Amino acid sequence: MTKTPHVSLLVALVERHARWARLSVTGSTAAWADMPPEFAEMLRHEINNPLTGILGNAEMVLAHRDRLPAAAAKRLEIVVDLAVRLRETIRRLSVTRGIQVPDVVRSA
Repeated sequence: MTKTPHVSLLVALVERHARWARLSVTGSTAAWADMPPEFAEMLRHEINNPLTGILGNAEMVLAHRDRLPAAAAKRLEIVVDLAVRLRETIRRLSVTRGIQVPDVVRSA
């Protein structure tokens, strides 16, 4: 089985963003709190919009996990888990900032 470079790249990118988000939450939130409300809302939207696409597409592919190699399914599960973590990090930061965020239920 050959490794798909796109999946490896996607996992690396999501892990990097999750690591950044985790540092943002565990570290100081002063930078987020000092942002103008309009910028914080725009940033939340710009992160959540592609994240929703990543999460939705990964879950759609996982719906056919019986057709996937086990390793590919496992990697997609990691993508979904990391995307959910990022979404929750943005939600927590938004709540800290006072931005209204609708509750979204994970579909997988």
